Amino acid sequence: MVRVISLFILLLVSILPARSQGEFDKLLSRLQAFGKRLPQEQVFIHMDNTCYLLGDTIFYKAFVRREDNGHPTNI
Repeated sequence: MVRVISLFILLLVSILPARSQGEFDKLLSRLQAFGKRLPQEQVFIHMDNTCYLLGDTIFYKAFVRREDNGHPTNI
């Protein structure tokens, strides 16, 4: 997700009138700091079956992982 946001900002900056390199570097560093402070999370749900009928018991496991490193979230 951070890569998508970074790409969007890079495209936006390229469309806008030319800015100094310092402003671009400042914007990029702020974006990277934001991604480190609030990393995106991914939720995975593993279920024991693909189809259930009325009265069936559903067994599942749920995992929440950080997108930046793939480890379980600490938030």
